[in-house]
This record gives sequence, C-alpha cells and structure tokens, in this order.
Amino acid sequence: MNEIANHSTQNKLHTIMVIDDDEMLREVMIETLRDDGYAVVQAGNGKEALEILEQSTPELILVDVMMPVMNGYEFCKRLRKLPNGHNVPVIIMTGQGDVEAIETAFDSGATDFISKPVNWHIIGHRIQYTLRASQAMKEATLNAKLLSDAQRIAKLGNWSWDTGTKQMHVSTAAYRIFGVPHTSPGIFYQMLRSSIDSDDSDAFELAIQQAQGGTPSDVEIQVIPPDGKCRSLHIHVERVPDGGVSQLFGTF
Repeated sequence: MNEIANHSTQNKLHTIMVIDDDEMLREVMIETLRDDGYAVVQAGNGKEALEILEQSTPELILVDVMMPVMNGYEFCKRLRKLPNGHNVPVIIMTGQGDVEAIETAFDSGATDFISKPVNWHIIGHRIQYTLRASQAMKEATLNAKLLSDAQRIAKLGNWSWDTGTKQMHVSTAAYRIFGVPHTSPGIFYQMLRSSIDSDDSDAFELAIQQAQGGTPSDVEIQVIPPDGKCRSLHIHVERVPDGGVSQLFGTF
C-alpha cells in the first residue's frame, strides 16, 4: 500500500495534457491518469490545446490523430514551433496500425505512439518511461550547458575525433579560441594543425597514428591560436568500450 501511495505522490509532480475529440474516451483517460496520481488538463482538438499551451506547459501530451478542427499530426507540427513546445514529449494515439501512419506521426514531431483501443495496463508504463527519458534529456542538456559555461569562464576548450566514424566534435569554447564558425570542424582542424609548435608536430602526428592503431596514449603539446597566446594541448587516446575503434580527445 505504501508503494502505491508513494507512486501516486511522485506522479503528482507531473501534469499530462489529454487531447481527444471523443469525450467519453477522454474522460476515461483523465480518470485513469488521475487515479495514478497525475494532474491532467484536457482539450477536444489541436487548436484548443494550442490555446491552453499559451498559458502553461504540461510534462507530457497524449493526443489523438483523427480530430476535427486540427488533427494530431498538425498539432504536433505547430507544437514543435512554439518556444515552450520544442521538447515536450508527445505520445500520439492512433487507430491506424499501418507503417505509413506511424511514420507520419514521427515526422510530425511525435515522441512515441500507442494504438487504439488503448491498453490501460500498458499506457501507464509507457508514460512513466517517456517521462523518465524526457527528464534524462533535460538533465543532459543542462549538464552540457553547465560544462560549456564552465569552459567559457575558465577559457577552456575541448574536441574529440572518432577513428571509426571519422567525425570530429568541437566544443563552443574551442571554436571561440580559434575564432572558427561553430559549424566548421574541418576549418577548426586545419587551424589547429597550423597552430601546433614546430617542435611538437611529430608528437601530434604520433598521437593520430596511435589513435588509428588503437593504442592508448597521453601527449602534451604546445599550440599558438590566432590570439597569439601559447596554450598547452593535452591529447588523450582511448579505445571505446566495445574495443572496436579508438577516440582521440583534446583539451586546451
């Protein structure tokens, strides 16, 4: 009994919006969600829901596909354009089980889908999973921002290179240090290579070779970015957990 009470209390932290033109089904869903401890707001179509969203933002939205005035697909598209609607998880409800309908739902901005008739035993678990995933994404985004802010304050920067995908990821601070547009990792790499102290060129090339060969290593070299300030660049090479490829990390 205590576990049920605790579960209900925890769910009261979350508000769910239910959008469906079927009033009877909407009331059943609302009652079920409230019994599980969620706060619920409701709307009869997408247009009405968007008007409500101008005043408040729920933690999750359940929306039907086929509705008058504005269907679920169009609602999702418009929701994603709102300042407060870009990251709200949306579970779209559809009686259409074909692949095309499901693809349209995801293309419109839906996070997940459930088929009608609704399985009331499953939907609770789907909602909890989606809410947990949404919270994890929010925390990851916040942590990335905090790291970026800390690097900016400390005037630090970092970058990484995956030997498998050949992709390079560069932090905002690293781009700023080299005065490179945030969408140009190729230009960043070229400027990085040209800024390496001549005495450390061989050490940099060795680090690249070790990364390609899957050999873990740590190297410290000197670089002189466009601002003329000499900086130490620490390069760390490690194998990814599955052991297939290596990654090279650089920190200023």
